[in-house]
Amino acid sequence: MPSARVIEPTRGARVWQEWQSVLTQFAVQPMPGPVAGVFGKKANLLMLKRAWGRLQARHALCEVARVVLTQTQANMSKLTSPKDLLVEELKDLYSAENQLMKALPRLAKAAESEELKSAFETHLEETKVHIERLEKIMEQLDESPKGKKCKAMEGLVEEGKEMMEEEGEPAVLDLGLISAAQKVEHYEIAGYGTARTLAELVGETRIAKTLQQTLDEEGKTDKLLTEIAMGLNLEATAAGDDEE
Repeated sequence: MPSARVIEPTRGARVWQEWQSVLTQFAVQPMPGPVAGVFGKKANLLMLKRAWGRLQARHALCEVARVVLTQTQANMSKLTSPKDLLVEELKDLYSAENQLMKALPRLAKAAESEELKSAFETHLEETKVHIERLEKIMEQLDESPKGKKCKAMEGLVEEGKEMMEEEGEPAVLDLGLISAAQKVEHYEIAGYGTARTLAELVGETRIAKTLQQTLDEEGKTDKLLTEIAMGLNLEATAAGDDEE
């Protein structure tokens, strides 16, 4: 029989060392066992192919991990100045407003009180304007408003959904909707207040004024919801007395 093709030890050892270096670089443990021995002496082609295939598979996984890590690091923003923080706050508000824009029609539909329905519908139109303002502000800062999801608003909207699924007296349920909506308003008031202060801090006076305008509108909405709640509370109390 013809003898099997072999690889010279020196070349095999060099390949093994190169792959060891690659695997070590990406923090992956090198393959143990007989593979190291394969490269330390003459080996037939079949054994070498198997060992090489395993090393290639390990290297492919390492390369995928490297690419993912590189992309993740590139996407992670670095906060090195108050302006960086301002941009992050504005992105958070932009995400929050967009989530709210989708939730408000459902809140209006669930409300029994016509006054409350009207308040939600009015705030929906205000929210659309708030989104446009944020887009213009980010354009002035030469930044994109996208790229971040406001998890706080996501949770607040989810609480509102839970309230819409409740059963009970209409006036009481409307009070529950107001409670959910005011939690949202208070979050936005805090967010816009922080963003306005940061804008003032970095000398963006025009942006600070625009943010203050939105902040004032959020405050008015919060006060209106409180007024509506006071009237609904009387209805809910009266309904409770009638049942007794």
